[in-house]
Amino acid sequence: MLKMPSARWATASSTARATSQTAMKSRRCSPSSYTTGDSPRQRAAVQLATTGTAKTGEAGGTSTSFTAGNEVDVATGGSNSRLNVAKLLALQELMLANAVDFMNEEVVIPLTAKDNSALLNEIQIISSDFNGGDRPVLKDGRVQRFLGMTFVYCQLTETVLAGTNEVTIPAWVKSGMHLGIWNDVTTSISKRNDLQGEPWQAYVYMTAGATRLEENKVYAMESYRA
Repeated sequence: MLKMPSARWATASSTARATSQTAMKSRRCSPSSYTTGDSPRQRAAVQLATTGTAKTGEAGGTSTSFTAGNEVDVATGGSNSRLNVAKLLALQELMLANAVDFMNEEVVIPLTAKDNSALLNEIQIISSDFNGGDRPVLKDGRVQRFLGMTFVYCQLTETVLAGTNEVTIPAWVKSGMHLGIWNDVTTSISKRNDLQGEPWQAYVYMTAGATRLEENKVYAMESYRA
């Protein structure tokens, strides 16, 4: 059994937020925890919460939709285009206009294989002539950093945030997203003596949810899929 509540916890009150966080494990959604510390289900919860409806207010009774103005259109940089430099520049412009602090906060962008390949076709990505002091980090053919943004690899984006011929690529700073864990991953293995052959069974249980904490610290880009 794996329990993943659909409701997302959030609050506009810092006092209520601090009280709620003492009752559960609290994780800011940083690149290190997102790639190594969290289970696939937890990563999926974070991605769904980036553009999903957040429950806000002290009692969680207000539904707050993702800010439409924080999304980069699929046609940016070319009609029916995948992730490209033009989209990243548009994203950076939106974030800077909303006072996102690139100097003190790391921008996290989940990246799929298809969008990594698309970025590797961009001359600004692969040529040091365009990068100057902010040269993207390429490791084993993977883009890791560009324009002050950190890319983490997660194929879950292809299914979790898939639309009609488009995939939504979220972007956030870690103070803008929160992962709350009420019950961490619990597992057990037991023998089914009531069944022929006495097979072994595995049990896995977890209760967790994610939410946006600040609307102007979470963004999205649309990437085309044929």
